[in-house]
Amino acid sequence: ATRDLPDYDTDYRTHYGSTYAGTGRSYDEYRPAYDYGTRIAGDPRYSGRSFEDVEDTVRTDYLRNNPNSTWDNIKGAVRYGWEKVTGKRP
Repeated sequence: ATRDLPDYDTDYRTHYGSTYAGTGRSYDEYRPAYDYGTRIAGDPRYSGRSFEDVEDTVRTDYLRNNPNSTWDNIKGAVRYGWEKVTGKRP
């Protein structure tokens, strides 16, 4: 289902390495969060809005679909994916 997303895997792995590698969690645990951020950034419901504006909504949606996640642990990865697509991060 993520095949149609832009391929930011190398960039996400780099971000993971500098941000989350010391957490004891693998990249594979963060990959769904990066992909989710990438996907919602292109969602017309969130177009033109800041991450802060949509965070409550996307947190609820993400945790509903990923009940074993903890938002505080993966929020940065979701935001990073969002910012890559919206151009807020180079």
